Amino acid sequence: MIKRISSKIIFKLNVNHFYRETEIEQMIYSLTALLNNFTKLILLLVIFLFLGNLKEFIFAFILSTVLRVISGGFHLKHYWTCFLFSLFYYISLLELYYLQVSNITMLLLVIIFSIILICLTPIACKQREAIRKTDKKICKLLALCLVLLYYYIYTLKKTPLIA
Repeated sequence: MIKRISSKIIFKLNVNHFYRETEIEQMIYSLTALLNNFTKLILLLVIFLFLGNLKEFIFAFILSTVLRVISGGFHLKHYWTCFLFSLFYYISLLELYYLQVSNITMLLLVIIFSIILICLTPIACKQREAIRKTDKKICKLLALCLVLLYYYIYTLKKTPLIA
């Protein structure tokens, strides 16, 4: 449904312009992704507001969004599958945040996730243009820095510097 809306909008905007077919497809893909993400974000905000975890969700959403921009990611084919996966993902992040996980366990998780990020980052979907080799190294480094920053913030929450 959102793809049809995106197509109609792009075709109406394209009336007086002469874009190539590939450019039109890219515009439709981009607008569809934007609208999908916007509606998904609104639904998630409402759910986490209802659950009383809005502030924590916003923090997790910002970190996850920055990490995804840097490292890329996989895409699910259907909107509701994507939404349910996102909901499960953010609930899992919040559960991990509130669980009494030992520092050793959390450090082990950080090491595992760091290795995965270094090996797989950046993941590009077929609609994104290829990422140059030098940019891949930068993406890997930025993703690793972000994971370490999150770990630092997590350890501050568990053992705050300021009482």
